[in-house]
Amino acid sequence: MKGKNNRGAAPGPDEDNRAVEAFFMRLGNVLAEIARDMVQREANGNQDLSKNR
Repeated sequence: MKGKNNRGAAPGPDEDNRAVEAFFMRLGNVLAEIARDMVQREANGNQDLSKNR
């Protein structure tokens, strides 16, 4: 009965790994989005950036 309803305890290795995995999945998606944005700006001749100069 010890393992049931121990809300105050730290998450077990499975929950930990899932959280870390989800974090890196999100991080990877964000980085991919940034990379696509940079490639798109490069293809457009950096128009967005050149307006401010």
